[in-house]
Amino acid sequence: MTRGRAVFLLLIAHVALDFAVALELGFYALVPLFYTVVACAVLLFVAAGPAASGSDATPSARVMACWLMALALGGLVSRPFMFVHGGGLAFLVTGWNLVLFAVGAALLVASFRSVPAGALWGRIVFGILAAATALRLLVPLASPEPPIDVFSMREGGAAALLEGRNPYQTRIHDPIPGGAEQYGYSVGNYAYMPVTLLPDVLAKRIAGDVRAASVVAELLACLCLVQVARRRLPGLWRSPAALLTAAPLLYSKGPYVTEMSWTEPLLLGALAVWWALAALGRERGAAVTFGLFLAFKQYLVFFALAFFGDALGRGRPLRVAVPAAVVLATVLPFLLWDLESFLAYPVRWMLTENLPFREDALSLAGLWFRSTGTAPPGFLAMAAGAVTVSFLLARWWRRGPVLSGREDVVLVGTAATLVAFLVGPQAFANYYYFLTNALVLVLVGAGLDAAPGDS
Repeated sequence: MTRGRAVFLLLIAHVALDFAVALELGFYALVPLFYTVVACAVLLFVAAGPAASGSDATPSARVMACWLMALALGGLVSRPFMFVHGGGLAFLVTGWNLVLFAVGAALLVASFRSVPAGALWGRIVFGILAAATALRLLVPLASPEPPIDVFSMREGGAAALLEGRNPYQTRIHDPIPGGAEQYGYSVGNYAYMPVTLLPDVLAKRIAGDVRAASVVAELLACLCLVQVARRRLPGLWRSPAALLTAAPLLYSKGPYVTEMSWTEPLLLGALAVWWALAALGRERGAAVTFGLFLAFKQYLVFFALAFFGDALGRGRPLRVAVPAAVVLATVLPFLLWDLESFLAYPVRWMLTENLPFREDALSLAGLWFRSTGTAPPGFLAMAAGAVTVSFLLARWWRRGPVLSGREDVVLVGTAATLVAFLVGPQAFANYYYFLTNALVLVLVGAGLDAAPGDS
């Protein structure tokens, strides 16, 4: 398989995952589940395949036009928000997607003649980044206090730390009446990992809303893609494929993700910084940043295993020492502050009480429940992810990486995590948002091995 073919297949997976969330806002339905299964199958096919050959991994103008139009359609097929009242911002989001669709259509028409290469594409990317960021920043103004537990927890945790209180000892307001009966759990104390507090405290202090941190993280991810493309992939940067660098802010339900205050944009920003530093040869900074990335969320275990697998394959197992030390450094202050509250919430509550089966999950478990009336055991998710990552790492050690090793860490971690979500008791828009945009690092980085100076 050539690098170009691998990128084409991964673009299909990217669009399929985007549509899976766009159609029903990430909740269960048969058609979105079908798209998710297709994306998973394509990912596994690429990740389990032989090393990609060739040097040209830049998608054509025609492919990029269809990709952009598909993302714009995804933004139009369902409501853009959950809690925004009034039509002003929804009208802006609809108009934004219509403009993107028109740009894609114009590019498609032009591709049948000739599409010039040059600095124009970089200017278009920066225009998209500016407009999309401004649109995202309007979301907290239109939906200032969404009644969702994630927003309450992030806001409450940041406020507690700013006041000098331990967030894990702080009771968080549950904004969902009857949440325990409806979802199987209710909000207790702050339960996210400590590193999430760092950007949230800054955003709360500067902007008054923790969601500003999520918007900045998405912009940061895009700027990392831009920096690598400009320095390492001038051919891509001067072609319509430069649009890939804006993909995190082109995600069709991005404003919805911002409104709901999910933490996954923070994960994406950290992963993108690691990838960019590694691609630019700054290994020490990359190792530290990968540790910060892992410290954001409990479900990133398969990315950790992929990173460790890459280190073992290169005969450098000690490469994991720095990320592990960073993870420990982020949690140690709170372990010393109050061990019991830390174990009670980000460990026990988040990994047990917060994970009941939900029949609205966009997963095969939801389909199983509707077919049999019973919920499959929750441990199947971790088991399926573990089997997947073990299989893909064994293939990697036997045949070598599909792409560069760096991109394979993301590819293997994404594939195994997607399998776990697809089998698991809970899988919603925020999970698929992160995996969809993690794929963009692979799409842009697929041509890096052919770039001068790669090590």
